[in-house]
Amino acid sequence: MRRGSASVARVVSGALLLIALEGLPAPAADSPPDARALSGHVKDYTFMWWTHGLRDERKVFSIQTSRYTLQFDVPAFQLTHLTPLKTALPEAAVLVQKGDAVFGAPDASLACTLRSGGDVFAAAGASRNIEDSHLVESGRFFQRRTVNKIAWAKGAPAAEGSLEIAAWPDRLAILLRVTPSQAVAGGALEMTLAAGGEFGVAADPPEAGPAREPGKNRWTVRLPARDWPAGEERTVALLLQPGAEPEEEPPVVVKAAQTAPAPAALEVTYDRVLGWHRVDLRNDGNVADYAESSNGRIERVALTLENPSPAPRTVRLCFAKGLPGKGGVFGITGLSALLRDPSGNPTGIPVQISKNWHNGKKPERYQGPWYRGLTMLSIPAGAKVELEYVSVNALWGGIPAASHAQLCLVGWGNNQLWDQSAIGSWGESLCYEPDQGQVGGAVLDTRPLMVSGMGKEPKRKWGWTCNVGGADFLVFYGPDGKKQWHSAMKARYRRVGPVLTEVTYAGRTHDGAIDLQYTVSLHRTDDITRGLYRFRYDVRQPAPFGRLVLFQSGGDDYSYTGERTFAVGSEAGLAKEWATQRGGNAYRTAPAMLAGRVPWLSMHEAVPRAEGKEAWANRGIVIRQWDATLGGKKAAPWVAERGAKVRGADTSLFDILPPPSVKALQPGDAVEAVVEHVIVPQFADDYYGPNANLKAALEKGQNTWRMIHREALGNDLEVGVTKGKLLRRIPTLVQAQGNQAEFTIAGGLGCVPVTIAGLSGWRDPVLELQEGGAWKAVDQSVHGKDFWQTDFNAEEGSLEITYSVPLDSPGDARVRRAFRFRMP
Repeated sequence: MRRGSASVARVVSGALLLIALEGLPAPAADSPPDARALSGHVKDYTFMWWTHGLRDERKVFSIQTSRYTLQFDVPAFQLTHLTPLKTALPEAAVLVQKGDAVFGAPDASLACTLRSGGDVFAAAGASRNIEDSHLVESGRFFQRRTVNKIAWAKGAPAAEGSLEIAAWPDRLAILLRVTPSQAVAGGALEMTLAAGGEFGVAADPPEAGPAREPGKNRWTVRLPARDWPAGEERTVALLLQPGAEPEEEPPVVVKAAQTAPAPAALEVTYDRVLGWHRVDLRNDGNVADYAESSNGRIERVALTLENPSPAPRTVRLCFAKGLPGKGGVFGITGLSALLRDPSGNPTGIPVQISKNWHNGKKPERYQGPWYRGLTMLSIPAGAKVELEYVSVNALWGGIPAASHAQLCLVGWGNNQLWDQSAIGSWGESLCYEPDQGQVGGAVLDTRPLMVSGMGKEPKRKWGWTCNVGGADFLVFYGPDGKKQWHSAMKARYRRVGPVLTEVTYAGRTHDGAIDLQYTVSLHRTDDITRGLYRFRYDVRQPAPFGRLVLFQSGGDDYSYTGERTFAVGSEAGLAKEWATQRGGNAYRTAPAMLAGRVPWLSMHEAVPRAEGKEAWANRGIVIRQWDATLGGKKAAPWVAERGAKVRGADTSLFDILPPPSVKALQPGDAVEAVVEHVIVPQFADDYYGPNANLKAALEKGQNTWRMIHREALGNDLEVGVTKGKLLRRIPTLVQAQGNQAEFTIAGGLGCVPVTIAGLSGWRDPVLELQEGGAWKAVDQSVHGKDFWQTDFNAEEGSLEITYSVPLDSPGDARVRRAFRFRMP
């Protein structure tokens, strides 16, 4: 992989906006800076999405940050919008905002030219093939996309060209790269940018400009290349900051040293083009052969950041692995990252996780393996700040950690947004493709936890398990049989681990009739894979349909398994069990209303598709909450088996449907639900994890509906709050009162996540459990303060702390436990 910056040298900075968190007291004047002082960017965000949807012919993508907006037409190879924002909406509001509320008439342009001798050739377009527009990084703080296969005007020298757009909330880099296939004499690269507002603009290399047209927001950069050999890449870049004139000054001084697994000095370099300090992490550990002894590995890096200037400064950090010649990235599939204070407390400052492990047959820029943890900090004037970067692979506090990351597909194909979540670090657990780009589903690869891994080695541990995906949200076909794909899908990364993940995808059907959003979560636990999905659909226009599926287990377009038996039931037990009729692309059962307070669907006796000695898995769906108005009337969930041929194999799907009487949706209709997507080992002998209750349950109910009924009943939590306020039952969210909370939980299987919200601090929280009339502190630490997670709630101006606590009881007995929480 080649690095994507044109140079590593001086700082480009300008007037920086420091956003304070309301409700958090400022540190005392004589105290060292802490997370409150450093968290000025927790309200900052970035979004990147296909404006009209991935499958739309227009092939336009948008970027919106808390400071500016951008839109680019790929086939026309034209920047159409670039506008600084005077005010920013909260991140949650932008997530569901429609593009026409942001982008009006075009207000920007970008002309890219290649000079050869005395001739000038303009970039006239780019490939319409979506795979030629590569998404590299995407997340909370940083978006990067390359537009490849530039088409030049007739007569231009043969040359490969690409445009890279790299966006931080407060900073934008546009890079033009060209490699001629023949030598060019008297050559040059130029970019002329016109923007819809004031930007501070610099160039890289600095001698390229920029030259500004007097009185206009229009700049030109020019890189001469007089003797340009064939096959040599040249790059020129525009560097922009909204509303600020850039000024050259020394960067914040960043120093880093690894303290675990082994002490070592780390190199830190400032990248002028990308605006980040890159901390080159080590890769200690056997990357090629993951072993059980690696599960407890933790990576710790001591950071010192000094700001010698008399004003606060922004520092953007890139914690990086995957340098050329240094092999893979240790524990990449389940890597979590966080920042802690010098006492080891998680600060809650977000770290974006972007990574790649794909290597294709032909070399491509940004193919893997690599990892980048990205964040932004505000360093007070004259301050010296100490922090600790911590990277976790398999375990956090001795229990398999949860993670959610953007996985770059360059080197694989399709090259669009793919998110991968994991429990532990032994392969993917659940994967999401919100644009439904490759095969049509939203939930794709789906794997069981701690069962015998893939391959011919029997009882293989600590490796990838078999894929039994997928699932989907809102499958909507019009009366004409045309599918209305999800479009304009944005992603908000609210939490990414290591205890609880929470990521929301939002957009609408391509015809604009239905707004949709779904939030996916995974949590730290030691028993099974559980995907918790909260979704909401709002009907905005009359929507007759030929087929409408509100949620689907297995997918029309993606299913890697097939079960011989289905069953439905409720908290009371089994209602019906039957043999599936796989294949045929038709409904095999009449729709049936799901009854009970906790309806569940079991898909068991799965037929393995593997060829080795790996274990397989069964699946199930538990409906935790349901509130629907369809056809203007309150509606219960209905279900039917659908036989399908997916990826060349016959299978059966569970479709959750509207009532049969509803033939069309009308404005005001809505569905709001919480479903649990459960992946269960087929046989007791397959599971090698530590959870004794799961093992015992499998020995009694393996490969039957009883495992899904157990999950439905056991995790039907009853939460009572005596101090504070219950905001959400699943996953449990309690609003603290004066940094304290008292609550009870009845039920629970495995480890159950609990979040305490509305906090004014993050240091040394205490969670206590009442046992035998006495209060005992919950302490799961292995490496010191390594078992909880802290997150900022930027909208509320407060912090949240999340634990996952083991709630198994002998014989799966339902027990009520009392907890209390406090801050010092």
